Amino acid sequence: MKDIAVSETVKNRIERNQKRVHELDMLIRKIYEDNVIGRLPDRLFQSMLTDYENEQNELNKIIETDTADMQRIIGGQNNVERFLKLVKKYENITELTPAMINEFIDKILVHEPQGKGADRTTEVEIYLNYVGQFQVPVEQHEPTEEERIAAEKEAERLRRKRESNRKYMKKIREKSKEFAEHERIAEEKSSDSNVCVEQNVTSKSNRQKVKGEKNSMTELKSRIHDKSNGLDYVLVGDYYVPDLKLPEEHRPIGMWGRLHRTYLEQYRPTRFSALCLSGELHTYLADLDEQATERCSLIIEQMKQAEGVTETMKADNQMLWVQSMNSIRNRAEEIIRQEMIYC
Repeated sequence: MKDIAVSETVKNRIERNQKRVHELDMLIRKIYEDNVIGRLPDRLFQSMLTDYENEQNELNKIIETDTADMQRIIGGQNNVERFLKLVKKYENITELTPAMINEFIDKILVHEPQGKGADRTTEVEIYLNYVGQFQVPVEQHEPTEEERIAAEKEAERLRRKRESNRKYMKKIREKSKEFAEHERIAEEKSSDSNVCVEQNVTSKSNRQKVKGEKNSMTELKSRIHDKSNGLDYVLVGDYYVPDLKLPEEHRPIGMWGRLHRTYLEQYRPTRFSALCLSGELHTYLADLDEQATERCSLIIEQMKQAEGVTETMKADNQMLWVQSMNSIRNRAEEIIRQEMIYC
């Protein structure tokens, strides 16, 4: 309605200015005739002619600008009609498909994320076909005292929750470092113990050989236990070797486990080797995947509550709901990568 009113105003102004330009043409022709027959002196003729021509030039510029505005308004009205026709085409849809989205959306601009953690936000601009950038209507209202107090309490709750999550993840990282250090020490002790056991076994084997010459009935034990490292050894030929068995683990390591395994291989090779040699790599990755999945789901639910993304929004505005959920999921997964996977 606003564009229609503006178009009428511009149209009337164009007609009025064109009429005045035509009048000036007539006046210029008249003073020229009066000057030719001597009724109008040359000095006065030049003065009037200059004034008329200046006014005419100004009016022509205004007419040119108004004409361009008029064409833009008419084009905008046509685009609005096309968009409304498209909306009516999908008025009673039951499922949103990629083809529908492509018909409505011209382009989407995703800006660089701002902030960190749960406060990390990303500005997204959506441009629709025919009507340009789509702005989500936001109702502005002055909060009441109760609403302000409730908002402050919610902000304080989220702050405490984020602080608790940071402490929890810090504790997890410290435990992981301690575990890696214990594994390194255990590996060094195991290596030293293996050398000692091999030497002892060799010495014992020599003694047994000497004894065997005296008493053929004396034989080496098939299995021994080393109390210094808690490992069992089995007799293989003339040597005792550690009796190591991989734990039975059938849980999948999932997306987060695969990402962390790749990270360990590339940037933490010592830690990766220790987990492989101890037979605990698969269990460690499966536990991490379960923790990361649970943590990601918790962050998504918290963000949905904080940003008002509900099932009502999904029913009323499916496109806005999809946009909000994609943004929330991307931010939550980025938090998991930074706090649990790439650390």
